[in-house]
Amino acid sequence: MLGTSLISETAAKQIIDFILQQAEDCNDLLLQLQPQVSPEEFRQCAYVVGAILAALYDEGLRPIFKRHPHLKPEGLT
Repeated sequence: MLGTSLISETAAKQIIDFILQQAEDCNDLLLQLQPQVSPEEFRQCAYVVGAILAALYDEGLRPIFKRHPHLKPEGLT
């Protein structure tokens, strides 16, 4: 697990912004891929992207929000 006790609020904000942008980019990629691939291939792509997003949240955001709960955006569970 990330050693969040060493991450300042300033650095945490930058990491959060970066991860949230990556999540948005992943979603955009899926929207671009959907009309180009078969439904089965799209499901596989969505599974891979979902695993990436889960890892970004579990290993990146969750530890930061534990240390800096006030930085968690509203609506993000």
